[in-house]
Amino acid sequence: MNRRLGWTLALLATITYSTNTPIGRGAILAGLDPVTLLAARFALAGFLFGATLGVTSVGTARSGQQPLDRRGFWIALASGMLNGVMIACIFIALTRVSASVNSMITIALIPAFTLLLLAWRGEPLTARNLVRLGIGLAGLYLLIGVGGRVDPWGVLLLVVGSALYAIHMVSVQWFLRPYNTWMITTLIVVGAGVVLACMWLARGADTYVPGWFGWTAILFQGVVATYLGRMMTYNAIKIIGSGQFTLLAPLETLLTIVWSVL
Repeated sequence: MNRRLGWTLALLATITYSTNTPIGRGAILAGLDPVTLLAARFALAGFLFGATLGVTSVGTARSGQQPLDRRGFWIALASGMLNGVMIACIFIALTRVSASVNSMITIALIPAFTLLLLAWRGEPLTARNLVRLGIGLAGLYLLIGVGGRVDPWGVLLLVVGSALYAIHMVSVQWFLRPYNTWMITTLIVVGAGVVLACMWLARGADTYVPGWFGWTAILFQGVVATYLGRMMTYNAIKIIGSGQFTLLAPLETLLTIVWSVL
């Protein structure tokens, strides 16, 4: 596969993901419950993926792709459910920490967890990657260790979310590469959506949406950050791997801070 295409998709996905935190934080501050936002976002994305598979043949296994079997189905669904818990942790943390702090903590931790999981499976940790990890963790210490002004429960949610995100990413690389990307992505989104819908119901099924901004946030995050972003992400992982993808995290942090300031 063309690695240039993989890096292009990874870059575009990173740009779309960088809008998640500032838009989500803005909607939450406007009164939108974080789990309501996520449940609506994934319901919309799930509908779009289902409609795409229903009216096109993109979900059919192509030459060189393994037809979806029971093992792939359950792994994709379980990975999606992990992803649902992960994103709920990160968005609920937005009620306790700012968008920029949220992004800086997760971006420091996600590459660390991902590369450690890959090393556990036998992939080498290069000197360059170790330096990147050291810089990221040092920045994290300066952010929450010396300053000490960051909400500890918010940080805990971000640590859990970052660990789950890393597990989700490497599971896609390790177990789901042989399958059709459209089908796997749809199952992941459905798995995440089921978890988020259950959380939404358990939290009282809040339906309040703060006007046009709330609906715009749901629409943008459902279409751009989930439907388009997920397709670009999983195609990129197939080509360049999850470890390389997560090393674009500093760019996501930078863009998140820029969007937050704007």
